[in-house]
Amino acid sequence: MPIPSFISQDHRPGSALARVHLLLRNLMLETGMSHGDRIPSERELAERFGISRMTVRKALNQLVDAGHLERRGTAGTFLPEPAVVRPLSKRVSTAISEVVGQAGHKPGARLLFFEQAQADANIARRLHLEEGAPVIVIKRLRLSDAVPFCVETSYLPHHRVPGLVAADVFAAPSLYALLRERFGMTFATSDFHVSVDIAPDTEADLLGLAPGAGALAMRSTVYDRDGRPAEFLISWNHPDRVAFESLRDDTGPVKSVFTDWASPRP
Repeated sequence: MPIPSFISQDHRPGSALARVHLLLRNLMLETGMSHGDRIPSERELAERFGISRMTVRKALNQLVDAGHLERRGTAGTFLPEPAVVRPLSKRVSTAISEVVGQAGHKPGARLLFFEQAQADANIARRLHLEEGAPVIVIKRLRLSDAVPFCVETSYLPHHRVPGLVAADVFAAPSLYALLRERFGMTFATSDFHVSVDIAPDTEADLLGLAPGAGALAMRSTVYDRDGRPAEFLISWNHPDRVAFESLRDDTGPVKSVFTDWASPRP
């Protein structure tokens, strides 16, 4: 996981609190700590860093208050679990609303824009279209318990969704469900690429990130059961609220609590 970029509330250059934040972040990177891992105790950190235990405690309190760390009673202080763990699979498609719901959270979405556009060379290649072919572009802010965690832009071949309008997407809790029920589309396999990139200014603002901050970027082409591209997706994910996880049995029979989107509508 990307370790949070701790920002000290004490802005004096070289202050003891800022030094603790930096040393703790480096320790997490060096030891490969991830979501759910317990950090060393105040005493251990004070001895390791050569800083007073009181200063370490104050620095940890700041990080807990900022949501970068969480205390679990007498168990210790931990890196918090992400709000959303997104499964990655080349052969099983999942709807993000289901991922959030299955984790016990309330999914939500805000439609940012909906338009018909012409596919540029990159989009056309991804969707197996001629450059300039019409596509539907849908951009949404995805929420978990009303907290933004990703901004997603979907590109759909226009000929696959005749008559689709913004009001349809606005009213639909799941885009995949809407497309399957209304247009008979299926979502079976996918190619994807995940990287850490600088978030565009608009996406950073929507996710509550500082300008120039890094985010988890996923680019994915989703194919229907006949191998035809059904969607090209660009997803910008908040690095502290989202983690990506590969499915353990990605080559065996589909065993999932999620809807089988590769099957036609029931």
